[in-house]
Amino acid sequence: MFSENLDFNLNETPIVFKEHVSRESLLIHQAAISRAQKYLIAEAGLLEVIIEIDNNRIYEEFGLSHLSPYCVKHLGLSEDVAANFVRVARKSRAVPELKEAIDEGRISVTKAKTIASVITSENHSDWIDKAQNLSKEKLEKAVATASPNIKKPEKAKVQGPNRIRVEFELTEEEMILFRRAQDLVSQKQGKSASLAETQIELLNTYLEKCDPVKKALRCQKRKTSRKTKNKKAEPSQDRYQETPERKPLKAKVRHAVNLRDRGRCQAIMPDGSKCGQSRWIHYHHIKPVVEGGGNNVENIVTLCSNHHRLWHREHN
Repeated sequence: MFSENLDFNLNETPIVFKEHVSRESLLIHQAAISRAQKYLIAEAGLLEVIIEIDNNRIYEEFGLSHLSPYCVKHLGLSEDVAANFVRVARKSRAVPELKEAIDEGRISVTKAKTIASVITSENHSDWIDKAQNLSKEKLEKAVATASPNIKKPEKAKVQGPNRIRVEFELTEEEMILFRRAQDLVSQKQGKSASLAETQIELLNTYLEKCDPVKKALRCQKRKTSRKTKNKKAEPSQDRYQETPERKPLKAKVRHAVNLRDRGRCQAIMPDGSKCGQSRWIHYHHIKPVVEGGGNNVENIVTLCSNHHRLWHREHN
């Protein structure tokens, strides 16, 4: 029976996952940590030699007028990576502490490049600490707050045959909407949707619903064909499939579960936090249907496909 009570203590459910790390997985994990440490050491070493090349203008002896082309042509770095190293190398002249933090493995060159526009000899401790402890997204936000820039103009530039690069800025609130749409498009496609794929899907959906020409075409098609009555229903995007033993969830139940769980995986991780994944979402019966579990809100919980699969693997 449908219940209006949406309070649901998931800590009282069996949707809790413990760490089960095999010996083989642990060895691979330790190897990954070791190689990551070697990568950071190599990155610091490369930065040091690039600084030396820049100080001595060695790139000029190879017929190049700038450091960046030298890094691309002779060191094999991509243009973006080369730009990061050059920016950090030159900032390290004014703020030696920046290079020290990289040498000590406290921050990466990428993080150092992110704070290069705001770090000074006076505030280096604060910014290095932020680079060490904040995520990339939060660090970029802190830099933007400290050094706000004028909104950049929108661009639509031809990149090649049948390819156009579009650039525009969004507010944080608008980006939240975009990410939510990206999750829904990914769910529909059954694979991770890129920003471009999401934008195209949004355009197609809007035009399909709002373009008067498309509306007229649909009306014309209905008049010339009455076969739509037998058209098969499109597959559900919520990944919930009907079986002989299980009836489909009623819309009011799905709506209540979605409102309660906010479309996010409710699996409890080993550290006590929730998974929170908002893609590849499934509806899971806490008490299985074969054991008498019903389609009531209290018996349905949102799980991502990975935790849904893990739950059934551990309980079968």
